[in-house]
Amino acid sequence: MSRTVLRSALVSVFSYRVEARRLSRLLCRRCRSPLDLHQPNPNQPEQFLGTCMDCGQWFRVEAKAGERRALVIQLPEIDEVRAAGLDPLYEPPSN
Repeated sequence: MSRTVLRSALVSVFSYRVEARRLSRLLCRRCRSPLDLHQPNPNQPEQFLGTCMDCGQWFRVEAKAGERRALVIQLPEIDEVRAAGLDPLYEPPSN
C-alpha cells in the first residue's frame, strides 16, 4: 500500500488578467513567445492550460463566459517546488 505524505510550503505564484478576446494571442510572461492553449477537460470549458514551447513555462487560464477579462496564473517550476521541500522523494544532489 502506498502512503501519501502531505507537505506544505510557500511558493511564488504570479497571476494577472488579460482581455478574454485576446486568449488566442496570449504570450509567455517569461520569454514573450506565444502560448499553446489546451483544454484538458471538456466539462470545464472555461479552464485552459497554457504551455510555452520555447521556455517550457506552464500557465493555468480561466476564461469565464460573459467576463471581459481572463485570469492567468503562472505555475511554479518543479525546481521551485522541490526547493520548497514539497517533493517527498526528491533528494538534492550532494556537493
